[in-house]
Amino acid sequence: MASKEERRLFVSFFSQYLEDTYRNNLILTGDQAIKILNEQIRKTRAVVETLVSSSGKSVQVTYRLKDNGGDWFVYDVLVAGVSVVDEAREMFDAIVKAEGIDGMKDDLENRVNIYKKKYGALPDLP
Repeated sequence: MASKEERRLFVSFFSQYLEDTYRNNLILTGDQAIKILNEQIRKTRAVVETLVSSSGKSVQVTYRLKDNGGDWFVYDVLVAGVSVVDEAREMFDAIVKAEGIDGMKDDLENRVNIYKKKYGALPDLP
């Protein structure tokens, strides 16, 4: 079982990984336009479907949100129908099976270093 500090680091690393994956999937140049196609709210969950367009290219992006005491937080993003979180979960499961927890930690630390070189810092956690 991971210690409290290991869990905190994992959440930080995983958050930056998801943000970087999201950014890389939406590399669009020029002026961007975002059109809301549909939104559904059911109690504490919501789904917002959008179309992000730039330079003649469009991609559908769906946000899954959860109400957290009056503030809505995104808990998953689907880019062209593919869940960023599910893809990451599958990748990390494969790393853990092949290399164990230490292999996953090494992989995440490497990703953090790459992220910091690109953007300067990790995203802030709530």
